[in-house]
Amino acid sequence: MKANPIQRERHQISKKHPYYKGHPGYEGHNYGDQKQHKIYIDGFHPKDLKPHLYKLEQYYRKAKKYTELVSDQGIIIMESGKIYKQKVVDVPVIKKDNFLIDKSVINKEQLLSQIPYHHICNQIVAKYYGYSAEIMLVVEGKYEGPTFEPVNFYFLANEWVNLENPIIAEELDRFLSVLK
Repeated sequence: MKANPIQRERHQISKKHPYYKGHPGYEGHNYGDQKQHKIYIDGFHPKDLKPHLYKLEQYYRKAKKYTELVSDQGIIIMESGKIYKQKVVDVPVIKKDNFLIDKSVINKEQLLSQIPYHHICNQIVAKYYGYSAEIMLVVEGKYEGPTFEPVNFYFLANEWVNLENPIIAEELDRFLSVLK
């Protein structure tokens, strides 16, 4: 029997690794509590990623499931039994070469009241792929039957990461070569 991605994660990652949930450096999903930037590839649509997903398996780190509720009152995230409203501190996107760098911060505020009656519900799985803790590829999607359908993807980088750094540039190039 083939292990699902979350079971595989538990077996692959040691307690000393920063992706291990009990490690002091573990930061979980990016919703803005930590200062991380999203880097998008200009002109590359999430559906274009689907035929290349199998090539990323060797770089798999973790998966995170959450429920996203979109309403006229904003975006609400349900994860780990808690409900959060996203509050976006928007910053203009920077275009650099073929990349769009989004330094906006998404803070989450725990909701203790009711969920808006009129909303659209999306069950999202975020899959994380990476070589190091400095930059990771995040592919967000939905399962339609047994098939994973990407709806969003981006590189997640720590705020101090410099795209001009040869090591970071090499890591980005490695991912981009897989996606071609």
